[in-house]
Formats: sequence, structure tokens, C-alpha cells
Amino acid sequence: MTTKNKDGSEKVVDIRSRQPHMSGGALCLNCQNEWVAVAETGTVSLDCPECGTGKGVWKGICLPEHGKIYLCDCGSHHFFLAKDYFHCCHCGLAHEFEA
Repeated sequence: MTTKNKDGSEKVVDIRSRQPHMSGGALCLNCQNEWVAVAETGTVSLDCPECGTGKGVWKGICLPEHGKIYLCDCGSHHFFLAKDYFHCCHCGLAHEFEA
């Protein structure tokens, strides 16, 4: 696995030093770049290798057996949850929980 140093040069990191880890498709909510990411288990936000922001998310969706997928008016299904509402990670629109 390679990562970037502060000066922009690449450094090789032994993947075994970051166990346990997960990998899969990722999407940047800022620039829409898609890539295959590798990160420690439990990682939620990812640094985009294209634009450098921390707005990368895993593309896969994990749902309970009877879960719902919420879709924002902008077409995104990625949300940050708050106590009384959730808001879209892409456009920032706030949504209320449905009863």
C-alpha cells in the first residue's frame, strides 16, 4: 500500500501494520472520483487521492434486513446523522426522521 508524504512523495506502508483492514470501492463526495480504498476497519471518511479532501466514503451500503435507503433530492444516499435529523453529505440539505 502507498500513501503520500507531506511533500507529495509516495511512501510504502506495510499493510500488515494496519490490521484489521477492509477494502472496497470508494467515492469522493467533493469531486466524484472513484477508486478502490484500503483502510483500517471502522474507517468512515477517506482522503480522496484526486482532490485531497477528506470527503471520500465507501460505496457499499450495509443495511439491516428490513432497512431503508434514504435518497436526497440531489440523488445522494450518503448522510450524516444527528439526534433529530440527518443531512446529506453531498448538498448539505437537512432531512427530518420519518415516523
